[in-house]
Amino acid sequence: MKRIVLTTLLSLFILCPLWAEDDDGCHYKLAHSPGYWGYNASITAVVSNGGKYVNNVDVGVFTKGDDAECRGVGQYDAASGLYFIMIYGSKKEAMEFHIWDRGAQTEVIVDQDYTYQVDGITGDVLSPYVIYMSGLVGDVNGDKEVTLADLCHLIKLLKDNTVSTNTAADINGDGEVNLKDVSALSDILLGKK
Repeated sequence: MKRIVLTTLLSLFILCPLWAEDDDGCHYKLAHSPGYWGYNASITAVVSNGGKYVNNVDVGVFTKGDDAECRGVGQYDAASGLYFIMIYGSKKEAMEFHIWDRGAQTEVIVDQDYTYQVDGITGDVLSPYVIYMSGLVGDVNGDKEVTLADLCHLIKLLKDNTVSTNTAADINGDGEVNLKDVSALSDILLGKK
């Protein structure tokens, strides 16, 4: 009982900024306060996109189904290079990761299952759990389709100079987002690739 109360108080102290409605807060918000659930689990993780670790995303852990609710949130910790995610629940259940790309302002629902276990610990600082962002090449706006809307979104990102943090906009995979990516996406849309 003491462990649950201490962990909940610690979690409240750490996660309170994530509930606040400020510009720097996490995109995801917990469905209920941590005390509502009574139990928690933790994940120490890295987020990989195409073999590269990314630090410009927010991580949400959601229950599955039509009535999905956010049970855990995590933001990048620059000092450690990791994401620390507290997840709340009262029983073993299947969950999924949602990734919010801050640069692209799009969400990716990761095709990687996670099973919540009461008092579970997944990953640590020496061996973090890897959350793999999977995506469709060319899906810049994150709607799971490659359409003209993605090309428009990519051009807008270039025009607004907000591409440096957009992990999905590097269409040709050269590590840079520029007009070559516009050309590569145009080729995809025209069926040349």
